[in-house]
Amino acid sequence: MQRTLFILTKGQYLQKEAIFDNLPSIFQEEEALDKILPLLSSELANLEEEFQVKAGRGLLAVVQEVCLSPEHKMLVFKLSLTMLKVWSQSVIDEWVIVFKALIDLLHYPKVEKEILQTIFILSDISQPTISRYISARLIGFISKKMVCNYNP
Repeated sequence: MQRTLFILTKGQYLQKEAIFDNLPSIFQEEEALDKILPLLSSELANLEEEFQVKAGRGLLAVVQEVCLSPEHKMLVFKLSLTMLKVWSQSVIDEWVIVFKALIDLLHYPKVEKEILQTIFILSDISQPTISRYISARLIGFISKKMVCNYNP
């Protein structure tokens, strides 16, 4: 566990790459989730684009394969919202899949406000085209959830 944390903060390129490729097996331990997810949340936006993409792939596998607690799902969800604000097509393409997987697992009314705020920010006319594009995709993902929760 300590070695993983050290590699993520000070390790070499290939070591970090191996960590991201093996996130599902690393996150089999609850302790790893408690220590590594907060580190990823704080450091991922500062890493190279390639690591951001690999982290998205790895965390998608974690979401699909590991039984995450509600708290851990929320941490990954908030990280996905952060990563969807990155201005890189390859990063956004990976993280939008993580977002979609999570909204199917989370109680939508609990996360609706954060999702709508993110969509509002990303769809602003002052945002670059890629941000407005991703906001439209997010609207598509949540449209069924919004209809199901609408009570006139």
